[in-house]
Amino acid sequence: MGDIENTFKSFAKCKRDIQIIAVAGKNTALKKRLDSLAASFPMPVKIFGYTDSIPMLMDASDFIVTKPGAMTISEALVKRLPALIISPIPGQEERNEQFLVNSGAAVRIYKNTKIDSVLCQVYDNKLRYKQMKEIAGNLANPDSGRNILSLIEKLVNDNEKGLFKYSFNAF
Repeated sequence: MGDIENTFKSFAKCKRDIQIIAVAGKNTALKKRLDSLAASFPMPVKIFGYTDSIPMLMDASDFIVTKPGAMTISEALVKRLPALIISPIPGQEERNEQFLVNSGAAVRIYKNTKIDSVLCQVYDNKLRYKQMKEIAGNLANPDSGRNILSLIEKLVNDNEKGLFKYSFNAF
């Protein structure tokens, strides 16, 4: 979804010494289109379909270019990975994007944004890049899943002890 192909093409114009890693997931048609486009890129490009190696790919990356979906952004924050946000879906993704940009952990890429310009402003500015990484790490909550489970267990236990006026089914 979003302006993936045009954003991808804009990396070909980048005058930085970069490598591009793209993940198309289960969208085989997108993977084929990206493979075809990448053949003419002046830099190394690796395109993946579905993979379980996202944590490893994030570890190997300086940035993530993504729509601001909750799971991807949560993983990126835990990895202290600054985000370049593209094509947020109206609603929650727009709110995620606004939060990340306002916090300093992300930059919004608009349809006509020059990717090379963004990389100059962010990656070439070592202080800004370092701050984006720090902010991402500070926003991360790597124990959130465990915290949610603990809260559910507490609510179930409190309910079983009769601490609630009204009972509920947890599952």
